Amino acid sequence: MRTGAVAMEFNGASGSRGCSPNAGRAVSGRSDPLSYDVVSVYTLLLGDEDGPATVSVHATAEEAWRALDREVRARCGLRPRPRRVIEPDAATRLANVWRAGDAETRFWQICPHRLPLMVPAIGRPVVPARH
Repeated sequence: MRTGAVAMEFNGASGSRGCSPNAGRAVSGRSDPLSYDVVSVYTLLLGDEDGPATVSVHATAEEAWRALDREVRARCGLRPRPRRVIEPDAATRLANVWRAGDAETRFWQICPHRLPLMVPAIGRPVVPARH
């Protein structure tokens, strides 16, 4: 995937309520009440001298580390890793060795994000939480 064409891959992503100061609150001034929810996503940015940077969005950290491992192996001409649990340290070492081959033009980054989402409250009124 190239820059500007970021796909949202929320395969089974579960948002966690209560992570935002506005979590569970209704948005005032609207006819349909909306509540806030938060979802975590991870972006992978990878690039080198051969073209524009590759950006992908993943629902879990494991998916992001697996994508990093897959992309670096493809750029180095290595066999794909067998299906098993990915170790972030191993993927980091592989990516750092790839980058060290031409540190001036190669780069990679995995970054976590917490995205607040407005979710419509359908079928029942939004009730503020009491603590």
